[in-house]
Parts: sequence; structure tokens; C-alpha cells
Amino acid sequence: MDQEKFDKKEALNVIEEMVNSGRYKMKREAKFFLLWGWMVFAAAIIQFFLVLAEIDNSWIVWPALMGLAFIIYLLMVNKTKREGGSSTYIDRVNKYLWLGFFGPLLITILTGVFISWAAAYPFFMAIYGWSAIVSGGLLKFKPLVNGGIVSCILGVATIFVPGMYILLMLALAIFAGFIIPGHALSSVKA
Repeated sequence: MDQEKFDKKEALNVIEEMVNSGRYKMKREAKFFLLWGWMVFAAAIIQFFLVLAEIDNSWIVWPALMGLAFIIYLLMVNKTKREGGSSTYIDRVNKYLWLGFFGPLLITILTGVFISWAAAYPFFMAIYGWSAIVSGGLLKFKPLVNGGIVSCILGVATIFVPGMYILLMLALAIFAGFIIPGHALSSVKA
């Protein structure tokens, strides 16, 4: 029985090809980072100014913009599915990472609604940050890892920030963790 000799260089090339395939798919799907990033950023900034102007029910901007973002997201997912493409191991891990993101996100939203939004925002930033760090690590994409780290640090710092200024910290965390990496992913050469 003749066995092929294991070639480390070939194995590394296969791994690199998988990563590059994942990067291409992430480049194609950077639009999701940008959609959610810009919508959350806009909601945080708009609510900050509504609170500053002492407008009642300033929170309404969240369900309005997140509802709009969800509708756009569903349309974008449908279009991406029609375009097809192969699925790699890294694609599947990333898919389940972001799918798993929704459980803690729901718990955090419920914490905000029933306990305190000031208590919930640090967890939002930590969840966003953790997901970005893992995704960026899988793809070997430093801007996503760095943005996730910044988001986690801002989440911790938010604990010490008074009231409505937490919204500015959230906007900054989303800018660092989603918007900057989303634009960087859009420009990646794969």
C-alpha cells in the first residue's frame, strides 16, 4: 500500500485557501456589518440628541430603526442566498457564531426593558465585541479583532459613565467594532 508523504507546505496552502475563501465571503457579506453598524450607531446618536432635547419617548427610535434594519437584513439575506457559493468550515463556524449571538442579545434586551438600560449597554458592547473578536480571529482579520477589543473595553468603561452618555459610548463601540471593520472588509482583496 503506497501512502502519500504528508507535505506541510501543501497543508498550509489548503488552510490559507480556506481562510481566503472565508475572507471573500466576509467581504461579500461586509454589508451586514455595515447595515447593523450604521443603524445601531444612528439609533444611539439620535436617541442621545432626543434625550438632550428632553423629548419624551426617545427610546422609540430603537424599535423603528431596528425594525427597518431587520427588514433590510432579510432582503439582503435572501439576495445572498440566491447568489449561492460554497460553504467552508470557517463559514459554518462564523454562521453559528452570529446565530448564537441572538440568545445573549435577547437576554440583554430583556434586561434593558425590565431592569435597566444602563445595566444592559455594557453587555451589548461585550457581546458585539466578543463576536467581532472571534470572527476576526477566524478570518485572520485584525481590524475586526481590534474593533471587538475596543468594543469590550468601552463596555467596561460604560459602567463608570453617567446616564445618557452611555449612548455615545455605545455609538463609539459600534463604530469601532462594526463600521470601521465593515468598511475595511469591503476593501479586502481576496
